[in-house]
Amino acid sequence: MFRNHIIWTKFGRLWRTKTSALALLVLLLLLGTGTVSSHPYVTANNTTSLETNSSGYSGIPTFKITAVDEGKTVTLETNNFPANMTFAVTLGKMFTRGIDGIVVGEIKSGEGGTMTRTFNIPDGLKNDSRIAIRAQTAHVNPFYAFNWFHNNSTSSSSSSTSTTSAASSPVSIYNGIPTFTVCTVVRDGKVTILTKNFPTSQTFAVTMGSMYTQGIGGTSVGMIESGNDASARYDFNVPAGLNGHGLISIRAQTAHASPFYAYNLFYNNTTNMDFCQ
Repeated sequence: MFRNHIIWTKFGRLWRTKTSALALLVLLLLLGTGTVSSHPYVTANNTTSLETNSSGYSGIPTFKITAVDEGKTVTLETNNFPANMTFAVTLGKMFTRGIDGIVVGEIKSGEGGTMTRTFNIPDGLKNDSRIAIRAQTAHVNPFYAFNWFHNNSTSSSSSSTSTTSAASSPVSIYNGIPTFTVCTVVRDGKVTILTKNFPTSQTFAVTMGSMYTQGIGGTSVGMIESGNDASARYDFNVPAGLNGHGLISIRAQTAHASPFYAYNLFYNNTTNMDFCQ
């Protein structure tokens, strides 16, 4: 009799456990399950607010830089901006993404999508060579976009025989940084370089100097007129004052207040191959 009581007790506990599990399964089937990303008010980039998700907006807002007037203004063009939003626009030091930068204006998105806006560069940044820019709403989980630009005036290339005015010519916006590779060397004679991603229609002064100087304050050895060539080969003579040096610095730099520049170094030994092939 005592044994039967134990068996029924165990059976009762097992029945209650299975019953609870079955009830939980039914509840889950009725209410449904889901992950965080399937919630109608949560997106992967965490920039969509509760107030606007129901409007059908999807994706992320971005913008590109379309023009710069050095130390004065920057013009941007938005893409996929949500409608009826106010974005505070800030400028800041490079690498800050514009966070906690200087407020330079607002973008009221209206119907959203694509807009062009121009903002003044504040005095505290007008001499910086590169500047970060950010647009952000005031939501707890805000919409935002950021970018950066070279603080050099943009211009279109033209020749003296061109009949097209600068105002009607397409403006080329430069992105990235210029670099160059040393291709060949003739000891105490000549060095050949290959430029990469050089901004067009710019004049670069080329200098050579002792190792570790980065070519700053070095001996002038020529010029690079980039024209329409972002990448091209150039030859320069090694100056007599650097003959016999084991390592030589070489630099190319524009004359802007916030210049484009690139530098490299090379062993002053005759090469037996072209490193740019």
